[in-house]
Amino acid sequence: MQIYERRVIIYNVDQLINLPKQEKTMGRKFEFDFIPFNNDQIREMSDEDLYKNISLFRRKIKEAIKMSKETHLYEVEFCYLEHERIMRDRAREANSRFIKSSRQNRPGHKMSRKQKSASL
Repeated sequence: MQIYERRVIIYNVDQLINLPKQEKTMGRKFEFDFIPFNNDQIREMSDEDLYKNISLFRRKIKEAIKMSKETHLYEVEFCYLEHERIMRDRAREANSRFIKSSRQNRPGHKMSRKQKSASL
């Protein structure tokens, strides 16, 4: 009998009994080890890296739950990354509102009737 996935040739039943048990995995071996980011590293991340790390930790949490492992460390790291994402989104929104209002307050800017009546 031959098992091609593991490339093991079994010649008798005794060898079949002593085979190591395979764990079910999702294609690739999932790595749970990580080094936590410090605040400076999180702030210096590009938006793309930030989103990738958020997705990675979301996946680590799901996989740890499936394998009945402790998720607290992954959840803490996920919260720090998610907080940074929220702060960046708020800063972008505030910046766009500021730019929009500063354009309207420039000299020579034509005000609409509603804006004129509101300013009176």
